[in-house]
Amino acid sequence: MAPGGVAPPLSEIDEMLAEQADIPYELKDVKAPRLAGLPLKLFAWAVESSWSSSILPKLKRDSNIPQILNERDWPDEPTFFPAHSTSSYVEESGVWPLQEANTRGNLATAVQALPAETSSGSGFQYWKIRDYANAYSTGSVTPVQVAERFIAAIEASQKQKPALNFLIAWSKDDILRQAEASKQRYAQGAPLSVLDGVPIAIKDEIDCLPHKTTGGTTWLADTRPVKEDAAIAARLKEAGALIVGKANMHEVGSGTFGINPHYGSPRNPHNPAHVTGGSSAGSAALVAAGLVPVALGVDGGGSVRIPASLCGIVGLKGTFGRVPVHGHIPITNSVGMSGPLAASVEDALIVYAAIAGPHPGNHHSLAQPAVRIPRLSGPGLTSLANVRIGRYQRYFEHADPEVVQVCTQAVRVLENELKAQFVDVVIPELEELRVGWTGTFPVESFSFLNYQYEHGKKALLGYDVRINSAVGRSFSGLDYVNAQKLRTRSLHHWAKVLEKVDIIVTPTSAKTAPLLKSDALATGDSDLTQALALTRFVVPGNFLGLPAISVPVGYDTKGLPVGLQLIGRPYAEATLLKVAAALEAIMSPSRKKPAIFYNLLSK
Repeated sequence: MAPGGVAPPLSEIDEMLAEQADIPYELKDVKAPRLAGLPLKLFAWAVESSWSSSILPKLKRDSNIPQILNERDWPDEPTFFPAHSTSSYVEESGVWPLQEANTRGNLATAVQALPAETSSGSGFQYWKIRDYANAYSTGSVTPVQVAERFIAAIEASQKQKPALNFLIAWSKDDILRQAEASKQRYAQGAPLSVLDGVPIAIKDEIDCLPHKTTGGTTWLADTRPVKEDAAIAARLKEAGALIVGKANMHEVGSGTFGINPHYGSPRNPHNPAHVTGGSSAGSAALVAAGLVPVALGVDGGGSVRIPASLCGIVGLKGTFGRVPVHGHIPITNSVGMSGPLAASVEDALIVYAAIAGPHPGNHHSLAQPAVRIPRLSGPGLTSLANVRIGRYQRYFEHADPEVVQVCTQAVRVLENELKAQFVDVVIPELEELRVGWTGTFPVESFSFLNYQYEHGKKALLGYDVRINSAVGRSFSGLDYVNAQKLRTRSLHHWAKVLEKVDIIVTPTSAKTAPLLKSDALATGDSDLTQALALTRFVVPGNFLGLPAISVPVGYDTKGLPVGLQLIGRPYAEATLLKVAAALEAIMSPSRKKPAIFYNLLSK
């Protein structure tokens, strides 16, 4: 769409699509220099000074932001929250509904929905939640022994060169206390659930006593004391999960690489010279290294799915409001959502069953249909003949050639071996969607930081976060409202596509894990070109509140993982999990053991 003038009404674009008119693909690559070390410091100083009035407008114009937000007339009503109505749910086949406010009962239902065996075939396999539960029940290992092995592994991981920096906070005494209580429950034959004694980590953006919540900063815990567990942390504790600590993260969730100059940057277990992706960096690394089968992350711009893809694990983000965010740092109001990072689809399903559902502390979670999970234990898992998958070819191929090649092979598995029906689709205004998200995420993030930023905490932030904050405060109220008008339009376009298909498929990220360069360790790293490539396919799920899952499907020639993303209809997480499980079962023989791996269940 050419800049200027009044944007065409949505009905006109619908007519063009119905007539199969050629809709141009306009999603752009943004080129910008990478900054780290001293250049990053100088640039941060410049955008915070009087020079910002000349620097930031150019930076935003190079990213096509004012051309879309300010130089067009958008006639649409703004949508400030992508809250989908209960009536938007389309019934799924082969699923079980779960009960509200019954975490342990829902976990029992989840186990019944799974195949009898935890093994998914040949090739490298992680220990699963049910492997832990079975080992505890048979007495081959106890939760205390697993806890002791976890503690030893974390201590060893920090002695490696370089240190792996998985956790921000953990307590040996607290871990052993939880493990001893779980051991006693198993000894009495009364475990609380399949999660009893299973080690799980929590991103340090989510409140979980006895730990502080730092958000990856050095100061936030002093201004925001933790008084109670977040809703999802409380649900895991109710199920007996062994909470091992707070996972490291990109500071205040404001980055895609997972680099943290305050607590050290988590290293990718497949190659420690590379980033994990962010912002749920430590969560992904802990799972990929075998230290926990599941960790919780928060996804405001792919922050669960990007690190899952780059670390070769599964990452699930639910529909907006599906998982309550009560007890989270309110970094992003309309685009953020918690979800599991897991070693397997099965484990993502189990933890999703535990944490999803309404909570009175989060009003956006209250109006939703019953949470559903797929039945994976009966017939039909090996066929997806009734599932329609949409692929926008030009969008799908807007990635590095190796990523496209690996993801195309996975698509062939879905089509040829699992018999899914593929439909060619066109999604208009992807560039407008990108700009709309860009005009939303940093504004909401800075609105949270603003008071502390103005009262002395600016100097305590990493330099990349300071730059992002300067960008966030540079948007006007008009910019933000226009971004929400773009959300209205994108919601319409994607809903039209999802009337024709059940799922939209893309790569998760356009690149595999970038190098973690030494000049970024102390200052952070600002690389807009790489960041936009990592987020290209994931931000629609955030901006539009749609559920999405990343599944590991292969590796590039350097041995770095590649993820495939499945985006679903509102509240149709069960269909995503079903398709992901079927794909995982066929792709598992090619899965590789990470270079860094800790085995907690056997010596």
